[in-house]
Amino acid sequence: MYSTHNAYGASNNNILEVVGALDLTGAVNPKFAFSQICKTEGGYDFGFVEYSLDGGGTWQAFPLDAYEGAGDYSEGLFEEDSYEDWGTTSVPPENTWWKFEVFDLYDFIGETNFKVRFRLQTDGSVQRFGWLIDNVFIGEPDAAPMMAVAPQELEETLLVNGTTTLNFTVSNDQSLLSVLNYTITESPEADWLEVVPMSGTVSQLASEMIAVNLDATGLSTDSYVCELYI
Repeated sequence: MYSTHNAYGASNNNILEVVGALDLTGAVNPKFAFSQICKTEGGYDFGFVEYSLDGGGTWQAFPLDAYEGAGDYSEGLFEEDSYEDWGTTSVPPENTWWKFEVFDLYDFIGETNFKVRFRLQTDGSVQRFGWLIDNVFIGEPDAAPMMAVAPQELEETLLVNGTTTLNFTVSNDQSLLSVLNYTITESPEADWLEVVPMSGTVSQLASEMIAVNLDATGLSTDSYVCELYI
């Protein structure tokens, strides 16, 4: 799909619909992905990403738990406040503002008349640059993820009864649509160490921060080592 730009006006309800219904019977790990810059007035002009289970008869926004992107989708919509670098003024977008979004379609496996669309709903006054959409994809990711972990080692000196938190990142450096599912295990298991989260999913060109909480409460003076396997 070529990129599209909706330079909207006042009191619009503009729709871009993916032509043709999809049969998700037999799907294993279906995803809906696209690139976007939703430069619409925050709090007033909204970009909705919607789906239909009856070939377009009725529509609803994708649920919050289906969203796997890095933006603020807490209200079930996109606008300029979804990403900090999109700004809150009328400046035109820059190429560095493009964001890659992914919605998980696992809950829709088995649906035989599935459709998606983009809908821009605006109020009657201020307009921004508009909504730009590109690289629309619906299907099964077929690229292998490329995991990277940084840093490779963490070290800290604590006083007895002291606490601290260290961090590392798990990244998926694959540029193609892919999903990295990771699980972290401790060897040996340690009461003085807590890893949060212990598992997760990372989309292409994304990363997740992992917190390692250390607690020396009740420990004697010594050196303690734990290996984390990802």
